[in-house]
Amino acid sequence: VTPPDDSKRVADHLDNATYVEFDGTGHGVFRAHECAQRLTVEFINDPTAPLDTQCANEIGPPDFPVP
Repeated sequence: VTPPDDSKRVADHLDNATYVEFDGTGHGVFRAHECAQRLTVEFINDPTAPLDTQCANEIGPPDFPVP
């Protein structure tokens, strides 16, 4: 798993990168959250367009059931 700081450092060196961090999640966020899916599709469709990443701030940590 790539630490967020390493990912941010790479994004800082890419012309069309948009860094989005989903707190409390990992690489599986794409499969688990509509927000991640929408941002990915929007970026692929137009990498130069600004993204509204506000939805990423609304995703909290996973809800683990307590027995």
